[in-house]
Amino acid sequence: MSTEIIPYQSQADDSELNVYYHNNTFWLTLNNMSQLFNCSAQKIYSTLKEVSKKDAFGTMVVNQHIEVTSSSGKKSIGNFYNLDIIMAIGYRLNPNQATEFRLWSLFMIKNYIFQQAKIQYSVVGSLKRTFSHMLSA
Repeated sequence: MSTEIIPYQSQADDSELNVYYHNNTFWLTLNNMSQLFNCSAQKIYSTLKEVSKKDAFGTMVVNQHIEVTSSSGKKSIGNFYNLDIIMAIGYRLNPNQATEFRLWSLFMIKNYIFQQAKIQYSVVGSLKRTFSHMLSA
């Protein structure tokens, strides 16, 4: 499955952050999360360890190595964390920014799902018309 890069811009400032959409959810690196929640990557990592100790996610996969392609075409593999763990960390470190990001991500995912459903409906409709023409011939 391909990974899409979607730009996110906080209402608090003008900086833009690349968010990665993969396997029907959003993913960020530790550095991306540090930008998002305005703290150090070390603080993100220590909060991640704290959340992991509590085993809040059980067997759920919260991080994954994902291949991404830069705008220059260069491919690389990075360690990414999914939306569930992003929110768990964000609500501990910067609840206002976490809430803003959650609302944005829900809007984007709903929009993406709607677009996919629209495309699938269009394909099914086209197939039905093709089969109808074939059967009537």
